Amino acid sequence: MKKIKAKFRKRIKSARKIFSDGPNILLVIVLIFAFILRVFNLNSNSLFRDEAIYIRLGLESFNGNLSNLDPYLWMGGWSLLYPTITAIGFEIGGVFGARFINVILGTICVYLFYVVVKKLKLFKNVKTDKHNGIFAAALFAASPLPIFLSRTAISDVLSLTFLLTGIVFLQKYLQTKTNNKYFFAIIIFLILAILTKYTALMIIPFIILGAIIYAYKYNRKRLEEVLILLFVLIVGIGFYVNKQFDNLTLQIENQIIDRNIGQLSSLITIFAKTSIFFYIPAFIGFVILFMKDRYVAIFLSFLAIVPLLVYIYTQNLAAFDQITIYSLLFILPLVSSFFAWIGVKEAKHGVIIAVLFTSCLLVLLGSQIQEYEDKWRDSAGMTDFAEVNLKVDNKSLLEFENAVSIMVSDSASSN
Repeated sequence: MKKIKAKFRKRIKSARKIFSDGPNILLVIVLIFAFILRVFNLNSNSLFRDEAIYIRLGLESFNGNLSNLDPYLWMGGWSLLYPTITAIGFEIGGVFGARFINVILGTICVYLFYVVVKKLKLFKNVKTDKHNGIFAAALFAASPLPIFLSRTAISDVLSLTFLLTGIVFLQKYLQTKTNNKYFFAIIIFLILAILTKYTALMIIPFIILGAIIYAYKYNRKRLEEVLILLFVLIVGIGFYVNKQFDNLTLQIENQIIDRNIGQLSSLITIFAKTSIFFYIPAFIGFVILFMKDRYVAIFLSFLAIVPLLVYIYTQNLAAFDQITIYSLLFILPLVSSFFAWIGVKEAKHGVIIAVLFTSCLLVLLGSQIQEYEDKWRDSAGMTDFAEVNLKVDNKSLLEFENAVSIMVSDSASSN
């Protein structure tokens, strides 16, 4: 009986600890705010092309008819993962249901991003680091690109959820000296991020490199284990790339337009438009962090430009809008560090400046999201047709045109 009581008290104590370290009222407000921005007017337009492809693949997977869908069996990762999830949402709630899954995932990403930035411990002060995480989460919640991706039934947000979860476990793992329970969770979630969207491959190796540097500098007991982690990931990623090499090559080739100076200029322009609003506060944040820990400041800045460097090399213009979200993951901690630093000097001023900056971001929100949507191929009447006809017993025809797939059924063609 005493053992049971002691165990119960231990669990209560643990629950209190979790609660005391959990989100405060500001974070709750940010999460509600993020959810509203993502769910508002969610069903305002018809299905985008890519949404239709994912839903169709997911519905076919229920019926075991995947073999006749090549080359679309592979959709940026593993067709049985995101397509199946979004198809479940579609079956339950139609187009709204398919998109609502990403609304939930997008809101979860806001919280995970808060945890990631807080656990970076950029200020080495629990209270300031927590405020830094809240500032970063608020900026992420109000940024147009994360909102757009969270309102669209495509795989990017699920991949980002897995990636951020893997990073959180990696941080927990590196910041403890004896607990190994996170080791396999890191591997599972980072590989799931790649299986969901192959573009996670561009950033994960650098994150592991950062983990190795951190372990070498702050936690030598973890260094050997982190190297083992790197080896396991290399083997897993190597197996995946080997198995999907033809699909990866085809995907990249189909998305690359002729290499030329104009293409390069377009890439830089898109990157600048997505991030330009953050440049000045990010630079100030970089200077502040550089004075505290130059390695962290340089590493975050480098990771912020990795997507640009990768896409300058490949000149893959088709998917560049989506991939700049990886840059935001590392630009925003620099921006939030600027606000947190002001907050340390004068809390009221820090909050006011952060609120004004976020408000300006919201002013730009509508036009930027509309611009993203205009770039996506959207078929008039696709939603109404899909609600009625998109069932697993329909026959799918896939038209290959620069990796574009349009769903039609026998019943539609007869009309």
